[in-house]
Amino acid sequence: MYKISVLLFFVVMSTSCSKEDSTSTCDVNRTYTNTVSAIINKTCAVSGCHSVNGSGNGIFDSYDAVKVKVDNGSFKIRVVSQSNMPPVGAPTSLTVEERAILSCWIDNGAKK
Repeated sequence: MYKISVLLFFVVMSTSCSKEDSTSTCDVNRTYTNTVSAIINKTCAVSGCHSVNGSGNGIFDSYDAVKVKVDNGSFKIRVVSQSNMPPVGAPTSLTVEERAILSCWIDNGAKK
């Protein structure tokens, strides 16, 4: 009886636990206009960075400007893969969720 109880316990536990988060941040309907621009404006296109007279490589004041970096792969590498943009010490930073949203947006065609 003890062996059956232990076996039943492990069967129940293994089927009730999931490694996947059911609340995924990847919404294929996210676009630059409805989601991404707010993240970019808050964390990248700020004074001194990816703005006019900023030190960032590119001015991120429009979809077209950001899309150039998306298309050449540098945006995903720096923001998502290496996670070194915005740099340490910047006035703003990206949350894990914002990085996931940006990654999803890029993976789904970086729509305007």
